[in-house]
Amino acid sequence: MHPKLFPTTWATWKKPEKENQIISFERRVIHDKVNWASSSTKLTNVQVEPTKKIEEAHGTLQVDFANKRVGTEQFSNYEGYGRSFHYAGPTKPINFEVDNLGRIRTQIVVMDALHFKPHEIESQFEREKIDRELHKAFVAFVIPNGETDIPIATGNWGSGAFNGDLELKFLIQWMAASEAGRGLVVYHTIGDAMQTQAIKFMEAYLRKKNASMESYTRQLLATKNG
Repeated sequence: MHPKLFPTTWATWKKPEKENQIISFERRVIHDKVNWASSSTKLTNVQVEPTKKIEEAHGTLQVDFANKRVGTEQFSNYEGYGRSFHYAGPTKPINFEVDNLGRIRTQIVVMDALHFKPHEIESQFEREKIDRELHKAFVAFVIPNGETDIPIATGNWGSGAFNGDLELKFLIQWMAASEAGRGLVVYHTIGDAMQTQAIKFMEAYLRKKNASMESYTRQLLATKNG
């Protein structure tokens, strides 16, 4: 085991087991596609979070991007990413709010973005690729029957090793969350000041236009030629 990972794993083993708590799993599918080009839906609210991590957004729908093993509780703090990743001490106990079934109200949704190799990066602006990602995010964000709306906590989905365009992926998630009926998207930029300002500018610009989803879809599909 890598020495940087051992303290993290040890912190997990030392945690006492939680009794009387329930974890439920759900796999979502869609049968009828959304006609994005004819939707009259308006864009929902966006809040840019420049410092906090997604897993620190309690009481939200937390988006997990590409992890093969997804947990439901954070045991260790960390810093860095990839080769710079290292253990930063145990997390402090948090008294999470639970529902009537004993489940923590924070939810985790796992959605894998398309992976574009270096020579395929331009293809992400094609209609088929955009449509696929829009529907994937929509299915992840839609509010199940009987459940109430909670904010979405997300970030640079598919924009790291998967080579996704930052602004394109932000707009796709924003549109999907809006069509799914979510009232708020909290977008985590993790200390990237330039991206924080870029998203705030884009949000303000599109909000001022007050256009429908139909208009945004046409603009999105025209991005490659713009």
